[in-house]
Amino acid sequence: MLAFEIIYKCKTFVLTFTNMEKKVITAAVIVNYFSAKFTVEAARSVLSSQSSGSLKVIVVDNSCDKNEREYLTAHLPEKASLILNDENSGFGRACNYVFENTDSDFFLLLNPDALLVGDSLILLEETLMCNESAGAVTPQAFWDERMIFFIPPAHDPLLFFIQPEMLHFGSGTNFYSLLAKLWRRYSIKVWTASKTLQVKNICGGHVLLKRDAVLKAGGLFDPAFFMYFEDTDLFLRLRMSGYKLLLNPRSKAIHHYDQCDPGGRKRKSSYMLQSHKQFIDKHDCFKIFLQRKFVRAASRLNIGIRPEKLISVSSPLKIPAPESAHQKLLLEWSPNRDFIPSIGCFWDGSSVFQDNDLGKLAPGTYYFRYGELGSLRLPENIFMWIKE
Repeated sequence: MLAFEIIYKCKTFVLTFTNMEKKVITAAVIVNYFSAKFTVEAARSVLSSQSSGSLKVIVVDNSCDKNEREYLTAHLPEKASLILNDENSGFGRACNYVFENTDSDFFLLLNPDALLVGDSLILLEETLMCNESAGAVTPQAFWDERMIFFIPPAHDPLLFFIQPEMLHFGSGTNFYSLLAKLWRRYSIKVWTASKTLQVKNICGGHVLLKRDAVLKAGGLFDPAFFMYFEDTDLFLRLRMSGYKLLLNPRSKAIHHYDQCDPGGRKRKSSYMLQSHKQFIDKHDCFKIFLQRKFVRAASRLNIGIRPEKLISVSSPLKIPAPESAHQKLLLEWSPNRDFIPSIGCFWDGSSVFQDNDLGKLAPGTYYFRYGELGSLRLPENIFMWIKE
């Protein structure tokens, strides 16, 4: 048995070394929609990141706007290619066009309001080269330039299937408490990862894909999705095809989030609802099975109300710190009262928000809470802040 293990490990090392020596081709696509200044910075971040082979960066402009076109033409790096669409065919179709008209081993998806940090690209490439069963890998993503606030992990597709049924249960009930605990535990696992970690879903705003895996899973994006959920559909198909989704915490990205076309937030919200329904309908066999299981389990658990205290805080935002913090706390905040999902920060009680952080947020209600990392209990105090 020992001899077999030694031979197996030696063979794995040789395969890994061979893959690492191969000069790969990576193509990156950035779809611009009224976010030209962000798009230029995103393209620069990719081109300044070391690659293990040749690199192509393609920007597709879906704005159909003279000012956007002029800015992109004048400021994009020379090594970046620019495609100007005459109509907005949607995010997924724009990515599909580039995927189908480039020949590369790896395919990078990057949102206009996202940036790769340092040599994150080569770390992602190495992860896919060293993991034959991996179909996609994502960096550890942060919401701010200081890289203090962690972007939430991508939703497990299971949550999208049972989400319609969750409306029947109150946010303070035992079932919601259990779901919130599981989500918080998973978030901490992702945010504290020190080595490559297998995850259940990935955000399509910053991910490196293995082309062969995508093709075996049925292609890049389903063109039926105009915007949103095309990535969840892709990653579910990759998992169903036997591929793993990975996170490499050594690779890092900054995702400012929701900074593309900020004036169109109502329209984007409508797209989100429509695409959610499309996703559920497309995978109807999962929906029926999971909803039945969910309703039975939730009905047994949904007894009693979890104590919860809602505390309003005024502007300028300042979360009341505990009298003494014996260890690092987890500060979470979200537009959702159940904190699924939430942005997280490892906190010592000091002031962490800056004016430019809060300026990026859309007007609305936001919820904050903090608690010890190792505690299984959810924090009882929830702070509510309204941004005018």
